[in-house]
Amino acid sequence: MMQSPSFVGQHERYQGIELNPDTGLWLARGVQSGRLVSVRVITASEGYRPERVFREAKTLGEIQSPHIAKIIDFGQNPTHGDYYIIMDALVGVTLERKVLTAKFNRLHQFEAISIFAQLMDALRLVHERNIVHRNIRPRAIVISPDQRVTLWDFGLVQTASSIQQGMLELLLSHAYMAPELVAGDRAVPQSDIYSVGAVLYFMLTGHPPFEAGDWITLAKKITQSEPVQLRWYRTDVIEPIDTLLTRCMHKRPSQRFQSAVDVLEWLKTERLNVHRDVKSYRLSQISKALEHDQLEKARDELNVLQRQFPKDRDVSRVARLVWQRWRTRKRSELEKHYGQLIKYRKERAYDKVIQALQSMEIVMEEIEREKLEDERYLRAWNEKLEDIRREILIAQGVSFLFSSATDRTYPMKKDVNFIGRKSKRGSPHVDVDLSSEPDSRTVSRQHAKIVRDGVTWRIVHLSTVSITKVGGEPVGPEGALLTDDALIQLGKVQLSFHVQRHTSAHPEE
Repeated sequence: MMQSPSFVGQHERYQGIELNPDTGLWLARGVQSGRLVSVRVITASEGYRPERVFREAKTLGEIQSPHIAKIIDFGQNPTHGDYYIIMDALVGVTLERKVLTAKFNRLHQFEAISIFAQLMDALRLVHERNIVHRNIRPRAIVISPDQRVTLWDFGLVQTASSIQQGMLELLLSHAYMAPELVAGDRAVPQSDIYSVGAVLYFMLTGHPPFEAGDWITLAKKITQSEPVQLRWYRTDVIEPIDTLLTRCMHKRPSQRFQSAVDVLEWLKTERLNVHRDVKSYRLSQISKALEHDQLEKARDELNVLQRQFPKDRDVSRVARLVWQRWRTRKRSELEKHYGQLIKYRKERAYDKVIQALQSMEIVMEEIEREKLEDERYLRAWNEKLEDIRREILIAQGVSFLFSSATDRTYPMKKDVNFIGRKSKRGSPHVDVDLSSEPDSRTVSRQHAKIVRDGVTWRIVHLSTVSITKVGGEPVGPEGALLTDDALIQLGKVQLSFHVQRHTSAHPEE
């Protein structure tokens, strides 16, 4: 059995109690004060100079943060040449053990974000004193039973007065180091931000960003390769976390977050640091989207939530809210398009009337497809638009804006789909020029067809309802010849045909 050592500090002697296998720290008690402490033993073989250990212990002892191990004493064993750094007692497990013993060897994404945010809060105070940790890794982070994060192992910190340290002095090189440190450059605050991003990657996947069998291969991957994307390990991580990793782990320090404060502000903006699970995050995103009238974004988030939590009451409540807001928007769109339609109709700008009508029909199809309204609502709108649709069909048929009298003729551009219209001022008369028409023309798909009969024209009755008339007489199955100024009545609409027998297709013999 290992004999418990004693550690002589500058102010007190501490008696060892047990060695924590996760952290490598001794749990000890002050002989005079009875205070529980954690003791890190640095052997002379690790290459630390005593003046550096003592200077850094004194510097870090001045930082007051619940997420940084507070150094309260230091000392040296003159017999073995070992150095002691004595800290407040660290109770818990290392982040490395916590991840590797978790389900699927990874943490819940919002638990990982909580740890990440606490680390950034610790770095904020460290960087304010022009100190760079340089050695952040899962084994240097202790998680207490109440989920409080403590960053320790400041043995390789770089201070403002530190000289440039090369790779020989970075004896604990690992896969979480920033590329510029691997290349031998001086550390900057963005180097620590990279390392915390790499730790977040480990928490989410159970793997370090880069793995290799030897340091040379690992260094090459860190400086030249990109880590495996998160989706290869898990598909449930929300997009903002993926963005966070990308910004933290960029190869160039200038492209990363420039300070821990920037990271914390970004987390606050995205509201990632105030949620405990995916559901609460997405619910907050929906509320935020509704607040800014971003209904499309709210519906996208809701669709994801409903797939993940199909019977959740909170999700159902928010779904009703989004549904009501969406229904209100669609109602407003209908009213807006209808107002434009009426305006253009008064101006007889039928091209714009058609556009407005088509926009209304698209919205009505969405309402029907998404069941935002009942059938009575849509039926009322369809009845309101029926007269306008009839008028549009007429206008589309003869490219002519109706008036009660005209002395001009207009060619038919396409098949006329007359279904009649009511007019308080009597039936409109429309002149139609057949001089450039093809051999046949459907005047009404339900009523009649105009066909060329040699060098003349005749109209053939196609309907079982005798409402097609030429000169006031119904058209029978045999049809009727058309002459110049022949008057055809289709329902309430009368067409006055101007027939030219001399056409390019059939010249007069």
